[in-house]
Amino acid sequence: MPLATDIGNRLAALREDFVKATANEKPTGEDLEKAHSMNADLTKLEGEYKKARQLDDAAEQTKAAIEAEKQRVEEDSKVVTAVPFGGNGNGSKDGGSFDTKAMQSDAFHKWLASLQPKQASDRFIESEVYKQHAKKGHHQGVSYTIEVPGTVKAAGDPIMSSHFGPRTTDSTVPPHYASMPTVYDLFRIVPVSATSSVRYYQATMPLANNAAFIAEGALKPEVQPRWAPVDAPIETIAEWTAVTLQALDDVPQLRAVLEDDLRRLLLLKIDEKLLAGSGTPPEIRGILNTVGIQTQAFTTDMLTTLANAVTKVVTGGAGYPTAIVMNPADWQTVRLTSTNGIYFFGGPTEAGQMRVWGVPVVPSINQAAGFAIVGDFNYGTIFERWGVTFIVGLKNDDLIKNLQTIVCEARLALAIRRPAAFVNADIVTP
Repeated sequence: MPLATDIGNRLAALREDFVKATANEKPTGEDLEKAHSMNADLTKLEGEYKKARQLDDAAEQTKAAIEAEKQRVEEDSKVVTAVPFGGNGNGSKDGGSFDTKAMQSDAFHKWLASLQPKQASDRFIESEVYKQHAKKGHHQGVSYTIEVPGTVKAAGDPIMSSHFGPRTTDSTVPPHYASMPTVYDLFRIVPVSATSSVRYYQATMPLANNAAFIAEGALKPEVQPRWAPVDAPIETIAEWTAVTLQALDDVPQLRAVLEDDLRRLLLLKIDEKLLAGSGTPPEIRGILNTVGIQTQAFTTDMLTTLANAVTKVVTGGAGYPTAIVMNPADWQTVRLTSTNGIYFFGGPTEAGQMRVWGVPVVPSINQAAGFAIVGDFNYGTIFERWGVTFIVGLKNDDLIKNLQTIVCEARLALAIRRPAAFVNADIVTP
């Protein structure tokens, strides 16, 4: 029920009582005192009703803005099937040459920019919800929520350098990448409507593959992966910070708050729990605390140990490694590996290949030093009830301080569908 409806009903009832109380042509002193008190109550309630109407109107506008934002996101998600500046879908004209004149236009560059993946702050600032509140200076006192999932990559997509666009503040300095891949990026991400837990089935693959060609009329061999139902609770991770109304309206400041102070820290903590979450509510259960993952003892040296772990993923987990997660200090040791002054992974002036045995390396400060996780992350799924979500509203005495509180949170569960496809490798102990 809208706030103004309840107050309006009380106001109508009080007005009716006031009319009855003042209908007496010869009121007593008690009647006059009662009428005076009711008049004061009416004045106060009328003020509350006016404010409630303003809040209800703002809430309706927010609701309409949310619906408009959903529509815009749906339109943005449509796949671009043709380049509007060429004769065919590949951007060329007449089957061969590029339309260079069209490609130099502002319209072309705007279209090209629209194809680039957007950061969380872009999705937030460009949303109809934020625009509607920013137009009013964030003074209306109504909280609002903006969800910005899928700002890094689509669920299940491989990690590519194009997902981490280059940025630079000086045209004379070569651009550098805005961020590195995280552990979160390695998993398939599936949106779910469940609110408490998700049931999935965990498999333990047999070492023997009994599939065989059979003669006509012969029995077919049985392959027996063991399937066990597992309930993964959907847990909430959150944080908040206070910002001034001026910062909410200052786009550069707001970008810094959303990207650096909130979203980055939230994903960093999510990474920590994806790796080593205890599974004790309210924590999700991470890879290292999942029963059935493999281990690899130190063998000869770090690179040989990683090679053995890669092999274990294939032979013992029926998978193929998609990533190696290691501590940045351990990656530095790998990166500095050299012989006769020649670095295996590229010289000091080169970015070098962040791969070991052909498998991409993801450095993470949340990975324990001296160990690395080698795994086929296709056998892990993040079930998201909410993606990264921002909630803006008032807290305590924020209103009189011209402050707003921004909450950043997500709700998710982690499913490791084939534990043996992950290996915890001891890469340092001699």
